[in-house]
Amino acid sequence: MTGLFCTGTLLVLYVMHVIERLQRVPWLMGEFGYCALWTFFYLTASAGSAAWGAMDGFNAVAAFFGFAAMIAYAVDAFFKFRGWRRGDLAQGERQVEDAGPEMLSPGAY
Repeated sequence: MTGLFCTGTLLVLYVMHVIERLQRVPWLMGEFGYCALWTFFYLTASAGSAAWGAMDGFNAVAAFFGFAAMIAYAVDAFFKFRGWRRGDLAQGERQVEDAGPEMLSPGAY
């Protein structure tokens, strides 16, 4: 449930464009760590469910969906890491203020 709530909170932050306003926070690196951690959690939980899946059909189904969630988090972690290495922003664009002609000195023309 913790993963669901944290992922839902991140989704709300992205939808409300809060991530855009806080560009100094290293969002991609934080989200990479979060996704990598949950990939590990789902791997261990799904492996345990798969071990018990031979005796109980419910554990086999839980293992399947656990491995599916693990793959989704692993793919997201890969893209977050690749974006972090390239220097991408989590959302939005960098705002660069341009000094227009009114800001230049009179002799600069």
